[in-house]
Amino acid sequence: GLAQWTYGFVEVRAKLPCGKGTWPAIWMLGADDAAGWPAQGEIDIMEQVGWQPGVIHGTIPHQGPIIGRGSAPRSARN
Repeated sequence: GLAQWTYGFVEVRAKLPCGKGTWPAIWMLGADDAAGWPAQGEIDIMEQVGWQPGVIHGTIPHQGPIIGRGSAPRSARN
């Protein structure tokens, strides 16, 4: 479902499919539709490429002044 909040945290428990051709993801998108993407904000909490079952990716796409246009990717291996 959809929800909006300003402060707090998100806790997710999920079973993910595995195998070539799958790309499960959990992400949050800002509520300001007028701003457009990516200015409205997006946080990719996790993405898992099916052929890499032990790797979880997370990114924050942005247009900020810190590293310019792009994203701040992070990956974790099990």
